[in-house]
Amino acid sequence: MKLKIRQAQLSESEVISNLAISSKAYWGYSPDFINACRQELQNNH
Repeated sequence: MKLKIRQAQLSESEVISNLAISSKAYWGYSPDFINACRQELQNNH
């Protein structure tokens, strides 16, 4: 399998932000902590 890494596109920012939030939540952080991180993890363009 050949893997290619590329720069994210602006149109993908919402999906990537949601992935970042879901990934952090996977590790068992409390909802309060996830909400506190949400602004930093969401798309900032």
